[in-house]
Amino acid sequence: MEERGAAIFDVDGTLIGCSSERTFFVRLARAGIVRPRHVAQWVARAVGDLGGGIDTAVRGNRAYLAGMSAEQIAVLAAQHADEYLRDCIPDAARAAVRERQEAGDLVFLVSGSLDVLVAPLADMVGADGYRASTLAEADGRLTGRLSNTHPVGPGKVEVAESLARSYGFSLDRSTAYGDRPSDAVLMSRVATAVAVSPKRALARQARRHGWEIVRWHG
Repeated sequence: MEERGAAIFDVDGTLIGCSSERTFFVRLARAGIVRPRHVAQWVARAVGDLGGGIDTAVRGNRAYLAGMSAEQIAVLAAQHADEYLRDCIPDAARAAVRERQEAGDLVFLVSGSLDVLVAPLADMVGADGYRASTLAEADGRLTGRLSNTHPVGPGKVEVAESLARSYGFSLDRSTAYGDRPSDAVLMSRVATAVAVSPKRALARQARRHGWEIVRWHG
């Protein structure tokens, strides 16, 4: 039996035309849930973790949420996705998802954003699954660290390979959609790559590799 393929969509800047976590941060700040001391926590954690590299110190740093109720943040994230992020999904992205499904591909969202934001987006577009940054918890409170592989750059390839094993599809028959250079690691690993409203550096790579370039966002 011929192996099945999958369509793997990045989220921020690709499936949606905004930053899911940045807009969520603004929402929390406006509500007074994230305060200056929480930002100070983030800065202190970043400085302390610099020896572990930029991914640990910055990209995997969620110390601004440390000590908060995991349940409360999950509820607020679901509200943010429904009230704001839903409108950030352009018709072209929804059409691309349908096209890949009609072609027989599985569809997954793989993002470095918070899983509590990505999960509702996966439901909105009818994806078969998702992988994102999972917040570590202790006694119902967030620790400000991640409990899983950060799905960015090489981490995104690791996550995609895990999905392929779990769902029984082949990356050699799959398509990856991304908008920035960190997505190029996975885009280079699959059969077909689509650069979505790409940043300048990714646009250069796309032209060099002959990847399709589409404009979903202004």
